[in-house]
Amino acid sequence: MTDNLTEGAVAKLGVFYPSRAESVMHVLALRNNPAKLIPEWRETQLLSFAELLNTFALDLKRSYEEKRIVTLTWLVRSLYELSIWVRYCNRAEANARRFSDDSMRDFYGYCKGLQTILIKRGIDEKHITKLMENFSGFAKLKGVAPLADDYLRVSEAATALGEGREYAAQNKIYSKLAHPTSFALSVAFAHPGENSYLDIFLLDGVQYAIDALVGIRDFVVILYPEPSSLSLW
Repeated sequence: MTDNLTEGAVAKLGVFYPSRAESVMHVLALRNNPAKLIPEWRETQLLSFAELLNTFALDLKRSYEEKRIVTLTWLVRSLYELSIWVRYCNRAEANARRFSDDSMRDFYGYCKGLQTILIKRGIDEKHITKLMENFSGFAKLKGVAPLADDYLRVSEAATALGEGREYAAQNKIYSKLAHPTSFALSVAFAHPGENSYLDIFLLDGVQYAIDALVGIRDFVVILYPEPSSLSLW
């Protein structure tokens, strides 16, 4: 893979992050404040998507420069999943609401895991049990009942987008290096000149990062088409 190709990808990433990501967040917050065409929970979700994309994109560049293949692959997989979630949520408000509500399911699952660990270690878990009971009541008031550890998997979101098989294949590829597998051990400390995975996965990550941010931009522009900094790209 040529240096020009990877240098071009890094340069392109620099065009979008952090400046365009910050522009998306600024315009969204500014335009939606008086008009409220986007519900508050959805605005928060979009802003959080953009903020996380910005963090991952900057870390992607850094991990590439430092030749850290395992870190880079983990970031690429995360950017891929974020790009799926952005498109899934943009497709329908019900999808976005489901993903938003999953934060409660995620926390419930976290508490269940902690409860299991405490029991295994012989530690009193009554306060965790009580917390879970109280949180279930809170979730019910928010319309999420019964509360369980049944969050929507990213594989299911990909399938809903018609990309289930592609996701399964890509996830398998990235997981071989994002996790401490035997393959990762053999590649992680390869000579930089021999580690073509760095270049290949960098290109993937840059495209995922850009596509996801453009998806957020497009969603905002549809509702707020007035000229702004978002109209320029």
